[in-house]
Amino acid sequence: MSNAKEIIDPLDWEIIEKLRENGRLSNSAIARELNVTEGTVRHRVKRLTEKGILKISGAVKPGYVEKELLVVLGVSISESSKLRTAFEKITKLPEVRTTFITSGRYDFMIVVAVRGNRGLINFLTTSIAGVKEIINTESFIVLKTDNYWI
Repeated sequence: MSNAKEIIDPLDWEIIEKLRENGRLSNSAIARELNVTEGTVRHRVKRLTEKGILKISGAVKPGYVEKELLVVLGVSISESSKLRTAFEKITKLPEVRTTFITSGRYDFMIVVAVRGNRGLINFLTTSIAGVKEIINTESFIVLKTDNYWI
């Protein structure tokens, strides 16, 4: 993604919203609903995905993934000046699904998907332990969710 903030106009937002409602909508269907050409939609979706603004992917409810454990971790780092470095390292870990820089008690909240308790132990002792900027974590196992998909 470019350093300058990309301009997203109202039509871009309408296209994004249609795809958020149903990621399988064709460009033609979106074009018909928004009263624009299919080429306009195709071009805008391509631009938004190439710029890293839009990502279209499949997702499944965590309860349907066998042996998958969804965990939210609060993460504290040693110094605020290391925030960007730690953020980049954490987001690259394969188990990490979402990373949030936050205010409050933790510097980050991250959502990870692991294979059961052993997967969580491995993540804590191997994967995230490799991020030297981290000084503390607190784990919260998600027991049930209806509106988060992985």
